[in-house]
Amino acid sequence: MAENKSHKVLISFTPWEEKGFKIELLHIWEKLGGEQPGGKMELSHDGRQEALDYITSQQTGIINIKDENNGGQSYSFGVFIIDRNYFNNRIELSFIIIPKDDLLAGKDFYIKPMSRTFSSVSKAVEQVWPGKDEKNGNPIIKNIEPDTNEGEVYQDNETGSSFLSRVCGGWKYKSVFAFSWDGLVIKGIGDDIKGDVEIVTGAAGAWQQKSTSRLKYSSLNNRSLFNPWTNDNKDDDSSISKSTTSEKDFKDCQPKFVTSSISKDSYKIHAPGYDTLEKNLKKNSEFRGYSSTVIVAQEMPKDWKIGDVVVYKRIDLNNASETEKDIKTLRCVVAANEFFFSQNGASRVGPNGYPFEWQAVLWGLDEFDVTKELQNNTNNNG
Repeated sequence: MAENKSHKVLISFTPWEEKGFKIELLHIWEKLGGEQPGGKMELSHDGRQEALDYITSQQTGIINIKDENNGGQSYSFGVFIIDRNYFNNRIELSFIIIPKDDLLAGKDFYIKPMSRTFSSVSKAVEQVWPGKDEKNGNPIIKNIEPDTNEGEVYQDNETGSSFLSRVCGGWKYKSVFAFSWDGLVIKGIGDDIKGDVEIVTGAAGAWQQKSTSRLKYSSLNNRSLFNPWTNDNKDDDSSISKSTTSEKDFKDCQPKFVTSSISKDSYKIHAPGYDTLEKNLKKNSEFRGYSSTVIVAQEMPKDWKIGDVVVYKRIDLNNASETEKDIKTLRCVVAANEFFFSQNGASRVGPNGYPFEWQAVLWGLDEFDVTKELQNNTNNNG
């Protein structure tokens, strides 16, 4: 077991450590939107024969991370090794992170195509996700119910991760999901969710902002799918993606067994009844925040995880008064996490130069005046 005494964090890797391996470096990451969580690891070993045999034969393991500070969090997940390099008594591993409950099923979720039918989107999530750990409550669904949960959904010769990326991406408008270290999470980010947790940077605290405050604008956020047969958004002044070909109602002409959705140059053909799922998927997958901020600390967060809505406050140290009046406040969602630990002469340090660090990416959920002005101009000129 690796231990960072200065930060009171314990890390174990079973059953590898029982075979004579010792963790020298661990680097893991998770992101919103269906990306595979993964990582890299450097290990040393004592040269015993069973350790040498493990290098070329073992494909899986379980990582446990425990923060022993007051209020600290813990993580426990499986890994499937996809690449390894070894020389003398050291080995480097690259892996994807999978549920620990059934390591074989967790691996198959990412690599094995299957065809199945489910009675609803809820049943699809429940049955396809391989994590069934009662302690973690997988899948974790917070502040959100599906927009539509009626009608069958089909997994057609595709991996579980590819299939659930579409189902969870279209779960509900203004929701996010991730294949995370805690398992599958689906969380709401709607305007009614204000965030119960504050993250403060710029003061004497642990968290510091490591990037400029980047404001982002994309006209994709103002385009919505519409059914060309019904032209169902022809009166939606907020959309710049509506039909301009004709005012005629073609509703009675549309096909019986398929329908279509259009957004600018995007054209999709799908079964009737999936309009809401398709619209949600488009809007949710294209949204990457109205701003983006990177923060870092040499400790683990205690009260927030990926997909949570938080209140981010940055104190301007150049202008701050004793009463801290110069505080920039922003409602954000935690969009990515990255954890790094190294010791005993490991080959590298973390992305920010520390041997122990946690980096997070926050997406701003509220528009700034400049993005509102850009949206208005686009709508008026579109």
